[in-house]
Amino acid sequence: ELDTASQSRYALSSRDKLSACYVGNGHHSHDVGALCANRPCPTKCVVYYFEATVVDTGERGALSIGLAQPSFQRTRHPGWEPHSYGYHASDGRKYHDSERGESYGPTWGQGETVGCGFEAASRAIFWTRNGQFL
Repeated sequence: ELDTASQSRYALSSRDKLSACYVGNGHHSHDVGALCANRPCPTKCVVYYFEATVVDTGERGALSIGLAQPSFQRTRHPGWEPHSYGYHASDGRKYHDSERGESYGPTWGQGETVGCGFEAASRAIFWTRNGQFL
């Protein structure tokens, strides 16, 4: 479930902590509604995986999904900050420690389900879109 104690001021979680919405203005790159799980990836699991379904992309469609360390700043997209990895909706690029990113997959948005996983043995991070590996 979502960690409501440390979420961005631009994110509003539901009471059941299973859904959220963006409540910011989206005027600049630091106006991000980042959310995190309330627990870290389990260390004794073969694959850790989660997914989200996009109900509304908002005006800009600036969405991302990824993994980050607990120190991750909730005012930035995953992948833009050190020790974080993200797949971004608006350009289909994946990011790691940089705002430049690299080509990765298709763009995504409203009505789609995107997932992110971590395979422990290979230490590989992967993403899915509508149930398909990218």
